Amino acid sequence: MALSPSSLQRSLLALAAAAALATLAACGGGADAPSEGAVKFVAQMRALAVQAEVAAPVNPTAAAVASTAAGAGLTTSVTADMLLDWVEYKFASLFPKLAVQRFPAVVYAGVTYNARAYTGPWGTRYIGITPDGRIFGLGDFTNNLLQAFDTIAFWAAQVDADRCAVTPSSCVGTATPPAGPLNDCTLPAAQALATGSRFLATYAITGSFTGQLSLDALVQGAGTFEGQNAIKVLSKSETSIVNQGITVSSKNDSVSYEQDGGGGFTRSLGDEASVSTGGVTVPGVGTVGGSVSTVKTVFTPSELNVEFSIQPGQSIKKNSSLVSTVDGRVLPLVSSSTTYAFVAREQITVRGRNYSTCRYTETENSGGSTSTNWYIVNRGALARSETTTTISGKTETQLTELVQGSYNGTPL
Repeated sequence: MALSPSSLQRSLLALAAAAALATLAACGGGADAPSEGAVKFVAQMRALAVQAEVAAPVNPTAAAVASTAAGAGLTTSVTADMLLDWVEYKFASLFPKLAVQRFPAVVYAGVTYNARAYTGPWGTRYIGITPDGRIFGLGDFTNNLLQAFDTIAFWAAQVDADRCAVTPSSCVGTATPPAGPLNDCTLPAAQALATGSRFLATYAITGSFTGQLSLDALVQGAGTFEGQNAIKVLSKSETSIVNQGITVSSKNDSVSYEQDGGGGFTRSLGDEASVSTGGVTVPGVGTVGGSVSTVKTVFTPSELNVEFSIQPGQSIKKNSSLVSTVDGRVLPLVSSSTTYAFVAREQITVRGRNYSTCRYTETENSGGSTSTNWYIVNRGALARSETTTTISGKTETQLTELVQGSYNGTPL
């Protein structure tokens, strides 16, 4: 959708990821690549597990453990992936999702292990599970000594109790309904999805990294996506950031598929994108090559922009789940829960320009980040955004400000 914040928000997430890669490169993170470290990690896991097996044999078929959801009387199967997802939810500051690398099938000595690595200023943290369900961790949180953390069976009841928070889609089979009629903080779908509508914007980013983002969104017209009729919106975004003296550039060419959801709301089905990142030269380290990826995202279920159904002083919790395919490889379902609060209507000045806005706070319920966003009334475009993220006790704030923008040739 031309004026939905979704295109911009995804570009900002890509920007943050690029910044994280630049930070990692600047810190010399390539010395022991996480993929190589994962093999070393599971080798230690195997050695310790074998020692334990000799002392007390364990049934090797216990890869998935049956458990009972607390208070619900519902029997479920807790898998290694479910346990690892729960760890990211329960201990978000130790194992941040933005830093994760998944190794669901690390083979060592003929045995397959499920491991994940989290690389950042702390180095690399590992957590993994043996085929018989034993859990191990390694990193600064264990003083860099391999440590056992019981078994899937031990944690299964807690994983089941938190499953709705970890994976909202497992409990909510339909999209979040609107809390009321569409407010005036965005455009009604009939206008926003009108063929030929075009949104242009340039944003400046300051904080732990600095840079610029440009966005060009054009409503192309009718199309189909996953067997459904939709409206295609072409979006092109370019970013250039400087982080610790290193410049990183990226481009994102995408097509999002939208529908008129009724009542003025817009329903998002998913998108297809080509994402490219330029090469980075790090003094004293070398050159990190660029990359090009094709990404397809399918919302399951489709999403309504219900955040624009609340009034000042109200809030709404929106559950989202999606499946992504990257370069032909289907990734596991990703679910999230975000609370949107409409704080107030405000007149603000951004870089010398005055805007009538709706101020929202948007909080990831898993503890990942909190954003304060100012949406331009009757447009839905961001005039200003402040995002605060806390990782390992360190809090960083990024400020994104509209430099200039237009809708169908009229300045915002």
